[in-house]
Amino acid sequence: MKNWTLAIAVVAIALAGSHAQTESVNGPSLAETEKWIQDTLPDASYDVFDDPQGVDGSRGGYTSASYANIDACIIHLTHVITYKNGSKEQSFEDFSLNAIDPDTIKSDRSSTLGKALVTYSTRNDKPLIKMILSNGKKGNAHDSSVFVRDDYAPRLVKAFKHAVELCGGKASAF
Repeated sequence: MKNWTLAIAVVAIALAGSHAQTESVNGPSLAETEKWIQDTLPDASYDVFDDPQGVDGSRGGYTSASYANIDACIIHLTHVITYKNGSKEQSFEDFSLNAIDPDTIKSDRSSTLGKALVTYSTRNDKPLIKMILSNGKKGNAHDSSVFVRDDYAPRLVKAFKHAVELCGGKASAF
């Protein structure tokens, strides 16, 4: 009986150890990844542009931010620009994370303004990103992007790729 108890204990410890390794190798769960993106994107995308010369149409500058709402692999992005004169522009994107090619998620950190552009495209460039622009125009796109702080971009790319892969996103055929 002692041998069986010892054998069961050894198997239980081995299984617990392999489970812990699987979690650390695979990373956070989909829910944890979605929550991290939702919680961090607004601050990381927040920007202030002061425009006393009226380059932006004499509105005096603006603030901008992007917000993500992700549920069960469906993402809804809202991009908001608020001008100093009080006017506001919003645009929206809706798409399934499994439609995104994880190999296309990249950041261009070449900006001298401390901002990076995180870009992404759908698998095989199919127009599966539903967009509503600030002027009300609706359409579908195969790629899109979001501006974020330069230091945040690599982390967003990593989290976004992880979420896409957990949702079944695959690379394009060619």
